[in-house]
Amino acid sequence: MIKPRPMTGKKCLILDDHHLTRLSLKHKLTSLGMGASESLCKQFQPQQVDGVDLVLLGFSAKQLASEEIGPCIDRIQSAKPKHLLILLSTSDREILREHRKRWNIPCYSKPQTNKNLHRVISAVFSDSPPVELLDAKASALPSFNNYRFLVADDNPINLQLISTILKSSGAEVVGMRNGLEAVEYIKKYPCDLIFMDIHMPIMDGKEATHEIRKWEDGKRHVPIIALTADVLSKSREQLLNIGVDQYLTKPIDDIELWSAICELLHVDTVLKSSLAEIKSRPKEVGDDNKLNIVPSRDIDKAMRIVGGRKELADEIFSCFLDELPQVLEEINQHNQAQEWRSLQDTAHRLCGSSAVCGVPRIHTMIIDLENAAQNEQAAQADTLIDKIHNEAKVLLELKHQ
Repeated sequence: MIKPRPMTGKKCLILDDHHLTRLSLKHKLTSLGMGASESLCKQFQPQQVDGVDLVLLGFSAKQLASEEIGPCIDRIQSAKPKHLLILLSTSDREILREHRKRWNIPCYSKPQTNKNLHRVISAVFSDSPPVELLDAKASALPSFNNYRFLVADDNPINLQLISTILKSSGAEVVGMRNGLEAVEYIKKYPCDLIFMDIHMPIMDGKEATHEIRKWEDGKRHVPIIALTADVLSKSREQLLNIGVDQYLTKPIDDIELWSAICELLHVDTVLKSSLAEIKSRPKEVGDDNKLNIVPSRDIDKAMRIVGGRKELADEIFSCFLDELPQVLEEINQHNQAQEWRSLQDTAHRLCGSSAVCGVPRIHTMIIDLENAAQNEQAAQADTLIDKIHNEAKVLLELKHQ
């Protein structure tokens, strides 16, 4: 095991195209006693390595999926830095090993805790083999091998997303498509935790929660976490009053998810503090956000939502595009008939899917459409539906690129 070495007096050049990531890394390196300067990758000049002990190069998920990494690394290596370290926005160990082997450069996931970053840099300065570290999120994840979680959500994309994340802990996960199915299941089979979507057909989450609490009759208590897109404090208070133990706002952040689970199932405080440390870190913000431009496809956001699982991000994006034409046809029919409640419900269902796929532009339009339907604003609904159809064409073209 590499013993962390003092970093006082060492100098590091941070190359990363995300402003907040550079600031976060600079703060961490400064806390280790290092001097740190920063720059965009695309603005790198060979003279910047003069007097620098380490060049720390960071790539986002979007860059990882593109062809721009290779030329960037070649350009920096040609400047012959003393030491080079790469941080990638992925938790996939195979991808990390592949890039480590391809470039013969230490590669790790980001973000990393201060302790892990210290160990990694110590190994780099010692010219030692790469230290085996888990991704910062993965190293903090609990094991729920003997637990059974029930998830009730009528949206197949949301159901798949949260089920996949929960299964990564080793838990058995049972999926239900409405509140009635959840109530019937819980009466027959024991569960350790229930995740309850609020807006579902047949029986919604509020009624299902009420039925479960009535059946328990104070003799038992299965924790229930409500999944809701409603951010109003009044709505949240109503959920707590009907028997919900905790609520999470969609799209679900996986760190917030694990924190809520740990709290309700009384997982040890060391684990909870690790999760709290990760949750407190600043999130990466791309150039599109800084320019206040809402992109059609935000891969970095999609990767954050799925906890760095690229295959899952690609799968739910593909599922969203597969269901999009049929749902848009339903929206057209409800709008032409001015069936406002049906239009609102359909838009709400599509809103849930778009929230987790990293498609912020169409997601914003769908939110506006749901509001227009609620307020029976015909002209506004017509305009928004035209915009949604045009944006859908853009997304479908992206799928085939």
